[in-house]
Amino acid sequence: MDQEKIEIGKSYLCEAVGIKGAVIGDVISKFERSSIIYVRHHAQCDKIAVVEKASKVVVRYCDFISEYE
Repeated sequence: MDQEKIEIGKSYLCEAVGIKGAVIGDVISKFERSSIIYVRHHAQCDKIAVVEKASKVVVRYCDFISEYE
């Protein structure tokens, strides 16, 4: 997705850096090439990685799949 289409506070389905499966989360911060999202839902196999990252993960704009409602 384009950086301009990503909005802080909205939920998105995406693939985060260091996480195996797709996650659903809310954008809490935007940067030049990536965003920080707060993970709401994740695959069971990613539970440890998400907990270690305090549910905050980096997502590159090219790894946003779609908005989640």
